[in-house]
Amino acid sequence: MSSVVGVQGNAGQANYAASKAGILGFTKSIALELGSRNIRCNAIAPGFIETEMTAKLAPEVVQGWRDSIPLKRGGTAQDIANACVFLASDMSSYITGTSTENRWRNDYSIRKNKITGMSYKLIPVCGF
Repeated sequence: MSSVVGVQGNAGQANYAASKAGILGFTKSIALELGSRNIRCNAIAPGFIETEMTAKLAPEVVQGWRDSIPLKRGGTAQDIANACVFLASDMSSYITGTSTENRWRNDYSIRKNKITGMSYKLIPVCGF
């Protein structure tokens, strides 16, 4: 289990971000090492999940998170369980070395690729 914080970081959580980023690198390496044996490895990297812990946050903080999510709601424990069941099932038999990064960005500015010189625009991304 990783976290979106392992992908994008979070102020005040360097240790947590580093550990979750490590899981993502581990996932990719294990997928490469064991794929030839038909062993798959994927990570779940949830974003904002509504739990007893997040219920203690100020309502305006929670609403701010919800507003920044394309689906306009936080995830649930059942959402994460469903992703785990899917990745453990034969329905995902050709998926390995990836994560279900459920993240979003509020910065939709146009960027320029340093290698190709092509311009692109960041858009919200959800895992699956």
